[in-house]
Amino acid sequence: MRYKRHSMTLRLCASFVLAFVSSPHIAGAQNQTNPHTYEQLAFGIEGVPTLKPMDLPHRALRVLRKTDFVHSCLREGTLKAAPSSWFVAFEVHLAGIVEADLVVQPRNQLVSPASNDCLFHARSMPFWILRPSRAGYALILEEHTQELEVLKTRSNGLLDVETSVGPTKSLFKYGGSEYKLVQRNTER
Repeated sequence: MRYKRHSMTLRLCASFVLAFVSSPHIAGAQNQTNPHTYEQLAFGIEGVPTLKPMDLPHRALRVLRKTDFVHSCLREGTLKAAPSSWFVAFEVHLAGIVEADLVVQPRNQLVSPASNDCLFHARSMPFWILRPSRAGYALILEEHTQELEVLKTRSNGLLDVETSVGPTKSLFKYGGSEYKLVQRNTER
């Protein structure tokens, strides 16, 4: 009798634990198959709080240093190479949980004049999206905008991206090697 009661108690406890863990509310909090639960997907020149900023990895910095815009910015100053302190990165998962992509924007240095002032414009700033590659990172989008948002829709396996400057919104879809502008609308 004692054995049956102990066995029944164990089965009840196991059933309770199984029901608790498989509950949609609990499973969603524990399940890491949805990486977007805790990552930032909206970025902006002002008024958008930053979640989990990180220093730019050295391999990603090498890619940004090769862009025409960063080169032109360096010509305005005395530096020969853009330092990593000019940028801040955010990890996003554009294709799923396996690979961590980066959204990069200029770092607000909170000093005047900042050494990276040339990266900021009156109404926009650059955003870069970098994807892991065999060589380190590949630049798949460079866009000068006020806001950038990673959408829930997909094209060719990666999440779509929308940018906006004032009333103009631009939609970018992944074309296999980089994001392509597919639609631009201006609200009136």
